[in-house]
Amino acid sequence: MNRLTSTLLAIALAASAGWAADPPEKKEVPLPAPVIKAEDTMNDAVNKARSVYIKAVEAEVKKLQAALEKEKQAATKAGNLELAMAIKAKQEAMTVDAVVALIDERDAKNSDLLGGKTDDLVIISASYGAANKWVDVTEKLKGFSDGKTLTIKAGDFGMGDPAPQVRKEMRIEYTIRGMKKNITVNEGELINIGGK
Repeated sequence: MNRLTSTLLAIALAASAGWAADPPEKKEVPLPAPVIKAEDTMNDAVNKARSVYIKAVEAEVKKLQAALEKEKQAATKAGNLELAMAIKAKQEAMTVDAVVALIDERDAKNSDLLGGKTDDLVIISASYGAANKWVDVTEKLKGFSDGKTLTIKAGDFGMGDPAPQVRKEMRIEYTIRGMKKNITVNEGELINIGGK
């Protein structure tokens, strides 16, 4: 019996047993334990960082609320009800969510000042060399970036070899998604910023 015949026979037997109407359920293949652990660890780290961030904002809001309360009481005591009401309005508007929104807005503006939107890649500086022999390759790298990603092998990019017969590295300072970062890669290694 050839393979086709045995496959057709198996299908016919399955159909007669009721399989054709109700095919077997597809089972989800579970992720390997290391992948699950890595995802859980990353999620835990993000949640902890968010918690610390919110607690810091809450502490600052409490300080500002206390300072505003003192100013409001002083204004009330001095008979300046208009000022007291204005301070009260500030107090009511100053929530943790409002402060977080202001911080996010400020970070976006700061990113714009550096030359891009929050999710843009902005190369601040780049140098290539070894020991005390370095060349500035900032403008050259900017030319290889599409404003979102940079993928290229570290090298001299036609700018000359600053340290012949010595293993060199490239140092890059940049911002992406509003965060300032630094990387160092060895000569010939792939630089992949913002890509997958």
